[in-house]
Amino acid sequence: MYVLDFLQLISDVAKQTPFFFKDHDSIYSLLLPEITEIYQQPSLLITTNTSKKSLRQWELFVLLNQPEYRQLPVYLQINGQPRAVFGFKLADGKAWLN
Repeated sequence: MYVLDFLQLISDVAKQTPFFFKDHDSIYSLLLPEITEIYQQPSLLITTNTSKKSLRQWELFVLLNQPEYRQLPVYLQINGQPRAVFGFKLADGKAWLN
């Protein structure tokens, strides 16, 4: 998924909704985006952590709504490895990335 597509998807989510990723028994909070090269192409990598407060919809939107980011694919950094973002689901007042 590209940043522009992700921004369109999250634009209808409540502004205070936190975003998370769950892998097996671990829940990851989203921290900060950075541009890096993944699979030999420029990409947006969102760093994660298991112990910090996660970014909310409005924070993600402000951080990602940069012209230089819009055509980049979105990845999460999970255990030091990139993992592509394919969408999200809403449950229990939180957004869970797929």
